Amino acid sequence: MAALDLRVDSVDNCDDEVDNRTAVEDGTKIQKRGSWLKPPWGKKEKTSSVPRQSYKGATGYTDAKIATILRDFLQPDTKLSHLDVIATILPLIPANATASAEISSFSEMCVELAEQIPYHHPSQLKFAQLLSRLGKSPKFQSKYPIEGSSEILYDKYQRLREELADATGLDEDFPYDWVNINSFQAKLYSMGTFGATPGRSFVQLRYVFERESQKPEEGRLATLERNNEIMAATQWIIWHGQTMFSFIIYDDDIKDTHICPVGDIGDATPFQPRSLERWRYWARKFEKVETWTEATDECKGLSARAARLMHVLEENMVFSG
Repeated sequence: MAALDLRVDSVDNCDDEVDNRTAVEDGTKIQKRGSWLKPPWGKKEKTSSVPRQSYKGATGYTDAKIATILRDFLQPDTKLSHLDVIATILPLIPANATASAEISSFSEMCVELAEQIPYHHPSQLKFAQLLSRLGKSPKFQSKYPIEGSSEILYDKYQRLREELADATGLDEDFPYDWVNINSFQAKLYSMGTFGATPGRSFVQLRYVFERESQKPEEGRLATLERNNEIMAATQWIIWHGQTMFSFIIYDDDIKDTHICPVGDIGDATPFQPRSLERWRYWARKFEKVETWTEATDECKGLSARAARLMHVLEENMVFSG
């Protein structure tokens, strides 16, 4: 497996060690590679970050230290184990400060690195496993009181989830970033890192396949976007499809908290947001990618995989009686 050439802009584009960090007191960030650079067709602009505490210096955290550890660990030939990395990173993260600049910077860096790792590379899975284990530390957990109760719930990786949510849109210079980050999110959710939810899987499939009346844009950039959006959607089925299907067939959640409304399906027979009909509709859409003349071979291959998996999941997870 070839070595990974991983950049961290706050380190590689900064010569001053004192300023070698992505968070500053006014909450602004340096421009990042990949999905931070929004082309005109991006679905969402990067929002300004929530104000956070500036670096205190008590833990010795710097972006350079974290980047060195993670870039070594993510190489195929690394000698570092998960526990080696955890034991090195945790002392640099402040306790009881989930809104700290250190955690914000760490979260941004994780997203930036994940965007650069190919969706099929083993280091993506290794990285997701590392974050899943790191998330067990209370340093990454926020407290949430239950309304009307004295009990407390804990939520992991609030900042990381925000950074992942902001990593939307495509970049002509780094077209695979969007596919890679969707694949990485799907792996994180498949491990239960953020709890048992479908993540943003339904949102991505809705965006790709439920805009039937919208006239397709033409041109090279539109084709690039369409291919990459479809490939991004396949990643959720491939890595997280079983949980997605569980939310399709489990109908106890009356408010459909995790299921987005049905979009524009054109002349197709209407169906409910949570229904086998919607699942089958998406599977047929993946199958039709084969007939799209501008689809790349990679896009066709991934779409075929997704469609096959969807049929297998339905065949084996639906019980009668």
